[in-house]
Amino acid sequence: GDGLETSYEWTFSVQAQDTTAPVITAVSPQGIVKSSDVNLTVLAIDDQSGIKEVLLSVDDGKASKGSILELKGLTPGIHQAKAEVTNGVGLSQVYTWTFSVDIDTSAPIISNPQPSPQSIVGDAGGQEVIISANITDEQSEISKITLRLDGSAKSPTTKDGLSVFAVSGLSAGQHKVELIATSTGGTSVLEWTFEIDNTPPTISSVAPQGVVRSDTVNVSAVVGEDLSKVTDVTVAVDGKSTKATLKDGSIKLTQSGLDSGSHTVTVTAQSVGGKTAHTWTFTVEQDDTPPQITVTDPKGTIRVEKPIISVSAVDDLSGIDSIKISLKNSSGKSVSGKSTGNGSSITFKPNSGLSAGTYTASAEVSDKSGNSTQAQWTFTVEFDTVPPVIDIVSPTGELPVRETRRPVISAKYHDAISGIDAKSVKISLDGALVIPQKTTSDQVIYTPQEDLSFGRHSVKVEVSDVAVPTPNKATIEWTFIVESPDNAATVVLNALNYPNPFKNDTTIAFSASRQAKVTIEIFDASMRLVRVLETAKVVETGEHYKKSWDGKTEDGESLARGVYFCQITILSELKPEYRLLKLALTR
Repeated sequence: GDGLETSYEWTFSVQAQDTTAPVITAVSPQGIVKSSDVNLTVLAIDDQSGIKEVLLSVDDGKASKGSILELKGLTPGIHQAKAEVTNGVGLSQVYTWTFSVDIDTSAPIISNPQPSPQSIVGDAGGQEVIISANITDEQSEISKITLRLDGSAKSPTTKDGLSVFAVSGLSAGQHKVELIATSTGGTSVLEWTFEIDNTPPTISSVAPQGVVRSDTVNVSAVVGEDLSKVTDVTVAVDGKSTKATLKDGSIKLTQSGLDSGSHTVTVTAQSVGGKTAHTWTFTVEQDDTPPQITVTDPKGTIRVEKPIISVSAVDDLSGIDSIKISLKNSSGKSVSGKSTGNGSSITFKPNSGLSAGTYTASAEVSDKSGNSTQAQWTFTVEFDTVPPVIDIVSPTGELPVRETRRPVISAKYHDAISGIDAKSVKISLDGALVIPQKTTSDQVIYTPQEDLSFGRHSVKVEVSDVAVPTPNKATIEWTFIVESPDNAATVVLNALNYPNPFKNDTTIAFSASRQAKVTIEIFDASMRLVRVLETAKVVETGEHYKKSWDGKTEDGESLARGVYFCQITILSELKPEYRLLKLALTR
C-alpha cells in the first residue's frame, strides 16, 4: 500500500471474584393458611452472578426446582418450608420457615329467623312481610346465600350478616321458608314455617239487647280469634269510646246514668288479621214498680229448732237485685243466722237452735232499678213433748199360745206430731235384746228363731219419735204364756175352774198322771201377779187336785170384777208343763 494505518481502541474492566451468596427477599405463605391447597413461593436477588437455581421443599420432602411450588391436600397443622437459592458462581442461600394450615370445617350459623317459627303474622291491606335471619361464620366468608319461599327461589339482600327479603300479597295460611348459606366450611340449611292471618276477630253475643229497665247497664260481648291474638278492643257507647280489657274471650263494661231512650254501642276489635266492628242498639226504660214477694215461709206452728226461713220474689221489669231476711224473737232481739241463695229466692237459717215462742220474720226485696218492698210475718216454735203411743201388742196374756212355740211377737205404734224414728225401735224378749225381722214407722215384728219354753215370757218394746231438740221415748212391757196343748200334757189332765164366771169363789181342779210339784199363780188382765195359791205343792199320781180361790189378793183385798188368769206350772221328771185358765170375776 500506500502506507496508511488504521487503529481501534476499547476498554474493559476486570471485576473482582463474586463471593456473596444470593439474597432471599420474600417467602410465602406465612402465618395461618385457611386452605389445604397452598402455593409455596420465594423471591431472591443476586446482583453479581444472578440466580441460577431455586429449590423448594416442605416438611423435609423432595425438593422441587422453581420459585413456585404448588402443594395439594396439606393436612391441618404446622408445616416447615425450605428454600435453597444458588447464583451463577455456585454460591447458595438456604432459608427455612413455618406456616400453619387451619382448614374451616364448620358451616355457617343461621339464627334469629323472622317471622318466628310457627308464628302468626298479618298481611292486611298488602303490607310487607319481612323474612330475615342472621348468618355468621367466624372462620371463612359466606360465599353463597339462597332463600326459598314455598319452594320458589328468592333473592335476599345481605348486609352485616343479616339476610333480608320483603314480600307482600301472601295468601292466608301456612308458608315455608328455606334458607341455605355456604362457606368454605360447608352448607347450612334452616327451614321454618309461619302463618298468615288475614281474618279479623269475630264479635258475638253482644248485650244488652232490647229494653233495659235500669239506667245502669253491663255492656258485654264475646270476641273470638281463631289464629292470632286480639291486640285491642274498644267500646263506644253513644260515641264515647273506652278501651276494654279482654278476659277469657269476652269484654264487660259498666255504663251508669243512661237516659231513657235508645242507645248505640259499637265494639271494635283488632288482631294481626285485621280489624272488625259490631254495632247495635238497646233502649232504656226506667222501672218504677217495686218487686212482688211471692213466698214467705214458715208460718203457723213449727216444731224444729233451726227452721229454714225462705223468701221468693219476682220483678218482671228490671229483675231482682237483692233479698234480705231478718228474724227477731218475742222480745225483739235479733236472731243471728246465715242467708244463702241468689236471684229470686233466699233462705235464712239460724246459727243456733230456737227456743219455744213466737218469732217475727222480715224481708226486704230490691230490684235492679232501686225499687224495694217489704214483708213481715210471724210463726210459732213449739216442741213435741208427747211420747209415741204403743197401742197394739201381740201375743198377750189373755190368750195363751198353744199352736206354736215360735209365736209372732209384734207391736204397733204411732206419733201424731213428730212421727216415729224407725231406727230407734228396740225389742227385748225375756230381758235379752233381739233383732226384729221387720221394723217400720208403725210396726215392729219379731219371730223367735228357736222354740220358746212353756210358760210365761216377757216382752219389752222401746220407740222414740223425731221430736227436736229431744226425742220422746215410749216403752211398753207385757207377758204372754206359751202353754202345752191338751194332747201334749203328760201330767196335768182336764184342768178347769168352776164355776166360771164366779161371784165369790171358784175351784181350780185337774188330775195328775204322775207325781209332780204344782205352782198356781193368779194374774190380772195386764199379767200382773195378784195371788199365789200354791208353791211347789206335791201331788201324787192319780190325785184329783182341787184348790179354791176367793177372788182376793195375798193381803185379803177383794179384787175388782174383770178377767183374771190362772197359770198352773207342773215340775216333774218330765219337761215342765204350763196350763193357763181364764177366770171371769163378776162380783
